[in-house]
Amino acid sequence: MRRIVAVVALLACAVFAMLAAQDKKPEPEVLTFRGVVNLNVQELSALVQNQTGETISIDEQLGGEITHLSPREGTVLDEDELFMVLQLALEEFRNVLVPAEEGWKSVPADEAHQHAPKLTRAEAEASSDWKWANVRIELENADVKSLTNALLTICSGRGGRITTDGEHAIELCDRADRLREMFKLIDNVVEHDAPLEKTYVAPAGLTDQDVILALNHLFTRIPGTIVSVNVIGDGVSVTVKGAPRVQALAVQVIDALKE
Repeated sequence: MRRIVAVVALLACAVFAMLAAQDKKPEPEVLTFRGVVNLNVQELSALVQNQTGETISIDEQLGGEITHLSPREGTVLDEDELFMVLQLALEEFRNVLVPAEEGWKSVPADEAHQHAPKLTRAEAEASSDWKWANVRIELENADVKSLTNALLTICSGRGGRITTDGEHAIELCDRADRLREMFKLIDNVVEHDAPLEKTYVAPAGLTDQDVILALNHLFTRIPGTIVSVNVIGDGVSVTVKGAPRVQALAVQVIDALKE
């Protein structure tokens, strides 16, 4: 009886092993790029889909060819690197890869902002380089117009988008690797424009109203600047809270009042 039970158990294990082997999908072969590789965009899409197991839908009208350069000894690309190759290829034809209901799809670059997900800055920082996203950044101490002009030097000309929302917010849409470059620039500008508070002594003979008139005319056009004027004895002191560039202007105005 024990022998029969043992045989049945062995047969059951064998059957389960066979079923598991049938259900298991074969692993894709390791793909190695060597030297100059020329691929049609559709072929590249199929290759990435096969290697990653992700569903990718590419506009059938896209049929251009791309060239990928690799070391002669060969290089093996991981999943994110394969998707970046595909994303760069699509951008050459003014398309980008964005999330679809299932997997990924290509859309015209000008429509990227409509399909890319809305992420926080932290989420975009952690995102894979090749993924596109929309990110809103709140700003308190920066000149949004000047900052926008600076960011345009980084933003993609093929689907990248920078829009302002009032005086203290900016909305970005681009690939994650470029977004991170924009974040660095924003941090540098904000740090440079962080408000300082300094006190200056107005030239003798001027009233507080003279000083207020001179400074307010200039600084009311610069958001975030606070000017307070105090009468001390026979003199007038001016306290200015604003970015370094504002402080430089304050010095110029006060020097001009001496003349």
